[in-house]
Amino acid sequence: MRVARTLAALAVLAFPVLAQAESMPLQQKIDNGKALAQKSCSACHVIPGGASGGTDSAPPFEKIAATHDDDYLHTFLQKPHGNMPPVDLTNAQIDALAAYIESLRK
Repeated sequence: MRVARTLAALAVLAFPVLAQAESMPLQQKIDNGKALAQKSCSACHVIPGGASGGTDSAPPFEKIAATHDDDYLHTFLQKPHGNMPPVDLTNAQIDALAAYIESLRK
């Protein structure tokens, strides 16, 4: 019983944070995703408008945008992937990064 109450209290406390992330304006998500990409991804991926970087083994973000949809990006970013270093992103960070990558789709 005590565990159930604790879980319920945690859910109530977490709800405003989750609701806030979901209600964040799209442009703010894109901006947050771009900042995250420039900080955390640009050593391996080419990020448009970012510091020069990237490697031959990591596709540029524009190519990722052109070849993968939102569902794929969300799934991919939730788990370790290939030759990449471990990625431990929150759901809000995944949403922001996916929104940024999608904004690059032409």
